[in-house]
Amino acid sequence: MTNNKAKALIVSIVLAILMILTTWQVARKYRNSLSSSSASATTLHTLTESPDDIGLSINLSDYQSTSPMTAQLGTNGRGQSITVSKESVRQPHIVFVLADDYGHSDIGYHGSWIKTPVLDR
Repeated sequence: MTNNKAKALIVSIVLAILMILTTWQVARKYRNSLSSSSASATTLHTLTESPDDIGLSINLSDYQSTSPMTAQLGTNGRGQSITVSKESVRQPHIVFVLADDYGHSDIGYHGSWIKTPVLDR
């Protein structure tokens, strides 16, 4: 293995570990706050741990009770937010696929012979 490949491998491993630790820390914070809040209360969680001090607030009460879901997105944590009711907006379906060693044409919609109908939608 060449020196550059070894360095790239080490950087990739360190970044993967940092992503896992960050995800674990955020999930633990949410789990602790969800278990300590009542089911009928509106629970807003704020993430402001980015280098640019970007704030993101998410209402998770929809998953705890039957109250309408609202989302508040602050651009910089200074109260600039919008509120959206569940009835007015269709919920987005977001899928994050993390894969290693993918080429441009490895999935169906880029011309691969391997069919990936779910990803092609």
